Formats: sequence, structure tokens, C-alpha cells
Amino acid sequence: MSGLADIGVRIVAAQDGLSGNGHALIHELDKRLERLAEQGATDAIDLRGLPLSAADLQMLEDFLGVGEIEARIDALGLTRVYETAYAGIWRVTYYSEDGKVVADVLEVTRQPGIITTPPGDVADACGRLREALGDLPPLPGRSTNNCEAS
Repeated sequence: MSGLADIGVRIVAAQDGLSGNGHALIHELDKRLERLAEQGATDAIDLRGLPLSAADLQMLEDFLGVGEIEARIDALGLTRVYETAYAGIWRVTYYSEDGKVVADVLEVTRQPGIITTPPGDVADACGRLREALGDLPPLPGRSTNNCEAS
């Protein structure tokens, strides 16, 4: 006869299994995506601020998938941005210079803020481009002077 010691038991910590919070988050994303579609309302959810287990995060990644657009930004550490399989839901993960995750956000928006060029940067680029125009090589057979004498 077998005793309790003969029964294979595996103890699983609560943080190792699905908590239900990942499922709740997906339902919340559904509501927020609907608001984006109908009202243009954008939103963001900080994943690091939620009580999600490793299994919840894996289920969330598997469920949302990866869409067609991905960007990597290298400014004070790497930032990885990708649209999930559901257009309008983006995952934005910020890393420190030593590669540690410092923020992990789901943005419900048409375009994440980190890949939107700030107006000041556009004005700066306009000035630099105008200065660089003088360095363009001339076209073959054409005068570089736009005000030729007749």
C-alpha cells in the first residue's frame, strides 16, 4: 500500500501561476481600444505597477502577439516599441543603460509618444537642413547659380 510520501506533489507558488489579473487586463484593454476607436481617447497602463505573475505576463504576451511595426530607440538606454497584433495597442519597454527594465507600458494609441518627433526637434532639423543645402553637390551640366545673368 502506498503512503502520502509516494504521491508526487509539486508545490507551486502563487506568483508562478495565472492570477486572473492578466485576463482582467485584457478585458480592460478591450474597453480602452474601443474608446480609442470611437472617441480617439488614448491611454497607457504601466505593467510594472500591476500585480501580474510571470505566468500572467507570458499569457499577456502570447495573447497580444506582435504586429507589423517595431522600433528601437537608443537614447539614455534602449527603448523597444512594438505594435501588438491588435492595431492601436503598443508595448513600450524602456531599459536602463545597463539593460535593466525601468518601465514597461501598454499604450492604447494610434502612435506612441516616444516615436513622435517633438516640435522643437523639427524646428531644429529644419534649420540644419537649410544650412546643409549649401553642401549639396551640383547637378552635372547645371549651374549652381540660380540667378544667372542673361
